[in-house]
Amino acid sequence: MSSNVSDAIFRIWLAIPFVGYIRISTICTVVILFFFVAWKFRRCWKDAFYQAMVSVSFTLILYEIVFNAVAAYIFLKTWESFIQNFMIWHYIMVGGWLILGSRQVLRNFVLTKTASILFAVCLVAWALWILIGLPYNVPSNTNLSLPGEVLNLVTKATLLFGYASGLQPNKNKSK
Repeated sequence: MSSNVSDAIFRIWLAIPFVGYIRISTICTVVILFFFVAWKFRRCWKDAFYQAMVSVSFTLILYEIVFNAVAAYIFLKTWESFIQNFMIWHYIMVGGWLILGSRQVLRNFVLTKTASILFAVCLVAWALWILIGLPYNVPSNTNLSLPGEVLNLVTKATLLFGYASGLQPNKNKSK
């Protein structure tokens, strides 16, 4: 039984050399998001590629910051452990994407009804995930948490697509 469970867990991950493991659902979400944002900014393909890269990187980094902060707080329970395990240096290294994303928010993001709904679903899913103990799957574990996997996908997809749905190519031109 344990072999089947570990096989199932391993099938939801993809091993990428020099990067490590990444969920297949994350890769699919990122690819769809990239093309969705590129399509929204399609009038200038150079700008479309830039906007898509920034939106993908920015939202994934934000997601990882929130996930690691919540996990560190829930599982470590002390401020010192929280700071030590928050991986602040990793986030400093990707700070440029956070700066570019903040710039994108100011220039191109409008809180639309769709974005609001997706962000609300994301918050509800996060709250539910926290209430059930924040179970999540890693490739080396033999315990499969289907609710953890579903909530991981829901929180990630709704955050990323909530942000992307609020991106407006002509926001500055309307002012």
